[in-house]
Order: sequence, then structure tokens, then C-alpha cells
Amino acid sequence: MTESARVPSCAERACVIRGFFACAEGNPEDPRRAVRFNRVTYRHGDSIYVEGAHACGIYILCSGRAFAFTRSPKGRRFLVATISPGEAFGLQCLLGEGHRTECAQAAMDCTACFIDYRDCHFLTEDPGTALALVRFQQRHLQSFQNRLSVLASGGVHERVLQTILHLGVGLGVQDADEGLVLCTDFTKAEISELAGVSREAGNTELLNLERAMLISFRNRRLELASMDELKRLLDQPSPSGPLRSSGGMSGRKGPPCGRTVL
Repeated sequence: MTESARVPSCAERACVIRGFFACAEGNPEDPRRAVRFNRVTYRHGDSIYVEGAHACGIYILCSGRAFAFTRSPKGRRFLVATISPGEAFGLQCLLGEGHRTECAQAAMDCTACFIDYRDCHFLTEDPGTALALVRFQQRHLQSFQNRLSVLASGGVHERVLQTILHLGVGLGVQDADEGLVLCTDFTKAEISELAGVSREAGNTELLNLERAMLISFRNRRLELASMDELKRLLDQPSPSGPLRSSGGMSGRKGPPCGRTVL
């Protein structure tokens, strides 16, 4: 793949967004400075917007972490995407959709910039930022389609593993002593819910992963021993018996923790 045809990484697209805000705030002569945006601070667990609400603008996460989810007719949550600093979300209004199609929630204390839909005219003069926003939406849609595919055809094993990997990629923080640790608290029941499985089935699968020393829960913080090993398990058929560890949580000889792109 040539450099001109290379698809920008999520981090590179985030740099485009950060560059926009740097110009808008730091250069009084830059036309993007005229764009009005509000910085909003959210506490851990706060709702940023809810499904069905009027889509009156877009958001860009400045700091912290967030995640998006939908709700079933019975009110159960299903993970759609995780959101990292520099990423844009809530872009439905740019696609002509009048209402939010998912919920967004702060996974930890965070700050986001909100731009009213009426002020998004700057995109016509800033194709780099516009393209970055489109690709963010494309990534979220692709992630959601992959999750729906597993929900439709995968079993409990696949659903739970995929959910853990998504959470690890988007909300994981590398710790020198403990491995990859989620930056927010999730109970086993909440992970089961986000995976679209029953509490009992999810607890059984999570317990199997704990016994295999691939994950652990410490004060409700999920720790992942090896993203590579979890990804390998997801690519294999569902096990018929107990899982076996390749190394364990401490002193492990298996693959090191890494950030896996799904």
C-alpha cells in the first residue's frame, strides 16, 4: 500500500481533530476560531446523551474515556464502541439523522467539546477535519456491525471474549505490575450485559477465564493478562472443556500484553 493510499490510524485521525482545536483556540486569524464549541466536564458514570434524544450537535472527547451502547426493548445494554481522547462521536446529525441511535456514558471523569449542528458549516472549508469525522463514524459503524455479527451467530464464549477485547482496546491502561487494567469499574454482571448474554452464562465464562489466569478482578477493575492470548481464543472454536492458561496473571510465560485492533 502506498503512502497516499494508506488508511490513517485512529491516532492520526485524532491528531487531525486535536489540530483543529489547536488552530481554533490558538490562532486569532484562523477562520476556524469562529466556530463555537463548549467544553463540558462529566463525572464517572455520567450520561453524555441518551438514545432517542435530539441529535443537535457533535462531540469530541478531550480527556478521559467514554463508551457508547444501545438498549434492548427490555432495557439491557449492549456495547457499541469505546471512545478515547481525540475521537469524535455523536455524529448522527452530520448524516441527516435527527435522533441519537445510541447512548454515550463517561467511563471515567472526562471532558468533551460540543459543537452545535448549526456551527458545523466549517467542515465545508476544512476537508481534513471533515474526512477525519467521517472515518470516525465509519470505524464506529464497522465495530458495531462486527459486534452484531457475533451477537447473531456467536455463542456465550465468543460474545464475552469480544466484549472483553473491545473494553481492553478502548478502556485499558497498561500497568507495569498488573498488565492491562480497565480504567473504570465493571462488575461481572455488567460485562455480561454489555456482551448480550445472561448473568449466569456470563459469570460462568468469566470464571473460566479467571481459572485459566487470563483475566482477574481486583476491586471491580478487570485486569487482562494477555490481549494476544484472548484474541487467539476468539479465533478458535468454542472450547468444550475448561480453558488452560498459557502463562497466567503473574510471572507468565505467555504473550505479553498488547493493544489488539479488532
